[in-house]
Amino acid sequence: SSSSSSSSSSSSSGACPDAATKLRADLALPPDTTLLCNFLQTWKINPEVWGVWMKALKHDLPHAVLLLWAQTEDTSTNLLWEAQRRGVPASRIRLLPRTDDSPSYHARLCGCDLFLDTPSYNAGSTGPAVVWSGVPVLSLAGARTAQRLAAGFLLAAGPHLGALSLARSLDDYRTLMRVLGQRQGKGWRAARSAISLHRDNLHQGWSMFSTVARADEMQRTAKLLRRLGSAEAGAASKYHLIVAKQQRR
Repeated sequence: SSSSSSSSSSSSSGACPDAATKLRADLALPPDTTLLCNFLQTWKINPEVWGVWMKALKHDLPHAVLLLWAQTEDTSTNLLWEAQRRGVPASRIRLLPRTDDSPSYHARLCGCDLFLDTPSYNAGSTGPAVVWSGVPVLSLAGARTAQRLAAGFLLAAGPHLGALSLARSLDDYRTLMRVLGQRQGKGWRAARSAISLHRDNLHQGWSMFSTVARADEMQRTAKLLRRLGSAEAGAASKYHLIVAKQQRR
């Protein structure tokens, strides 16, 4: 129906409904092309996750295109060579120049289907910006704080979004790439519905975008850190704190 088609278009591009069409036109790609992206600094991409991306592009998402930042000429050359070495044509890796103005950056994010996080060093401030654009972030949490940034943010939304986009292993990461990367598929729609629920209710305390709720969590975290520091020397830097939502009685 026309109403369901309109809803799908809106949810796929967040607050900028024409971004998906424009981005594909700018890249001279068919309008139904799946666009995967990672707009982090390319040093965060290690060989293991790159291998997973290339396997998924080659075997699971044969019509998808991966968008990356073109940081240096050498970096671009090396990435394209590594893709071709793994059987993925260079035409399926697009290296885009960095954009520093917020509207253009937001529109570029809005036009993508799935953001591929780097497990060795997660997206920090980029993660919330991606999700605010209506695009899910696929991540894999590790042991270090830098490897858990995306997981912490996604789990703040509750178990639903985390279950959809947090992998438990590199094999699981590839599986979720296939599920979330199927444009207009069930996983693709489910992730966007979960994000829209939070973005459209940002004044509710349970929304991941509620600044009041996040400020309260930061205050409680600071108090916990102070108590830990008082109880044991160096304790504040030893533990990974998870601040859960307070239950009202």
